[in-house]
Amino acid sequence: MKNLRKPLVNLVYLESLEARQFFHAAWGDFPHLIGQDAAVANYPWLTGAGESIAVIDKGIDYNHPSLGKGFGPGFKVEAGYDFYQNDADPNIGQGLEPHGTGVAGILAADPYTWNGKYYQGIAPKVNLISLRQNSSTGVKQALDWVIANRVKYNIVAVNITDFIGSGFTPTVYKNELATLYAAGVFIASPVGNGGPNQPIEYPALAPEVYGTAAIDISDKMWSEDQRGNGLDVLAPGVNATLTYDDANDKPIYTNFAVGTSWSTPHVVGTAALLKQISPSLTPAQIISIIKDSGKQYYDAVSNQTYARLDINAAIA
Repeated sequence: MKNLRKPLVNLVYLESLEARQFFHAAWGDFPHLIGQDAAVANYPWLTGAGESIAVIDKGIDYNHPSLGKGFGPGFKVEAGYDFYQNDADPNIGQGLEPHGTGVAGILAADPYTWNGKYYQGIAPKVNLISLRQNSSTGVKQALDWVIANRVKYNIVAVNITDFIGSGFTPTVYKNELATLYAAGVFIASPVGNGGPNQPIEYPALAPEVYGTAAIDISDKMWSEDQRGNGLDVLAPGVNATLTYDDANDKPIYTNFAVGTSWSTPHVVGTAALLKQISPSLTPAQIISIIKDSGKQYYDAVSNQTYARLDINAAIA
């Protein structure tokens, strides 16, 4: 997976919702497009509570106000490990790309406003496991950690980003993917940002992993989405609004995030909601629900039809 950081514009510093949580602003455009607003209205109890999602990425700024302001038992980011620095602190590190922080926010952010619009994570009460890595070997170690701790933390889903250029040999963890899939854990990964002529690779191509690609606010596929075998679901990823850090490591929100990385947590968060409804659902059943309930999108570039995520329809 290519480095997905883009120059950031349109940043905003933090606006508390504490006094306004029951009278929030209108929902953001993407949450409305994919039925998140309707799902929250129709199923307010469906929050991912009691479950955990493992985020295998570049670490999470767990001090971000929308991500719990802390790390460990009792916090939103309840556990994790840094397989890059080989220590027990899975934060992103000073001055480094807050990619995992953005993923975490789409998955589970507490409510916030940006530019007068309301946002929250897809599963805002789910717990997060931050597993920081910088190579495919690190991903393998992180997946082994998930296998060892799956029951302890009730890990129902895994969001993987494996970055090309940092020891990218993703088939080294194919056995771990098979083990987790057999245990009922839903796994998804971005298909990549190399454009329609670039074939999809592992981990999205693995049979146990569901690949995601990006749509824009006009509900069209992004021109740089990789396409074909391995792409399962479309979700927001072009100017997506998310939690982030600026160049000085100060927590912010941005809507200038572009790439297939941002589509994946929308799908993984939805999988956690479905597992809350029915814990016995298998990954294959979950992706079937998401595909069958999604808006069918015909892509003239690949001559294939893909499902675009509709959270409310999937729950219904």
